[in-house]
Amino acid sequence: MKMKTAAVMASLMVAIAVQAASPIGTVVESIVNVLQRRHIAPDTVQTLTFVDLDNGVWSVSGVVTYFFQGVEGEIMFLAGGIELSPTLTLDGTTTIDSTVIALGRADTSVPLPSRALVVRVPPNQTKRVYLMGWFLPGTPRTSDFYGFLSAHKIDE
Repeated sequence: MKMKTAAVMASLMVAIAVQAASPIGTVVESIVNVLQRRHIAPDTVQTLTFVDLDNGVWSVSGVVTYFFQGVEGEIMFLAGGIELSPTLTLDGTTTIDSTVIALGRADTSVPLPSRALVVRVPPNQTKRVYLMGWFLPGTPRTSDFYGFLSAHKIDE
């Protein structure tokens, strides 16, 4: 009886350790809406949000939107990207960067174009994918940012 119980326990432990992967078509999202926007300091790369993906092939996209107070028609450099580590590479492979001229309104939101990135996660592993932001104003100021990160499982 002890042998049978040990075998059942071992089977249960294996079943728990090897969890079933999410099916094709699964969508994982993380949204930071305008009311939940986060502060971002000038010339500092920051994580806005992230998602954890299980094994398979995922199509990941996202948008970073910046919220400025008191913009008076200046040139600002903005960047946002989907990254596989909490850094912003600005090398064009996983990052979107853009230059924007503000139009002198008191509050200015500047969305960056969305871009999809295919992420492959090996069996029995997970991968954290980050949505990052960075901005450099023409004059000293601070900003808030918000956006979303979405991943759609497209293959095993």
